[in-house]
Amino acid sequence: MLHSGTTWLQQIVWLIVNGERAENDRLNMEQRFPYIEYEYPGLKEIAKLKSPRLMKSHLPYNCLPAGVEDGCGKVKIKPGNIYSHDIDY
Repeated sequence: MLHSGTTWLQQIVWLIVNGERAENDRLNMEQRFPYIEYEYPGLKEIAKLKSPRLMKSHLPYNCLPAGVEDGCGKVKIKPGNIYSHDIDY
């Protein structure tokens, strides 16, 4: 099993943004942080989410929606190195 800290980082960001609201804790991680490049749920559905919206992506910065560069959002980058992951057996 790979451990890179992505889920941990998402949980910390979720708690900072939402606090400990019990009604939000029922959402799984894919619902809390949908991928913007995936067909499901899609950008139209993501746009309907209550602000502030949390999303994740594997896209390079220059391929993100234009609003990101215009300051309409914040970007947190979690750099990864495929050679530095821990592996459990």
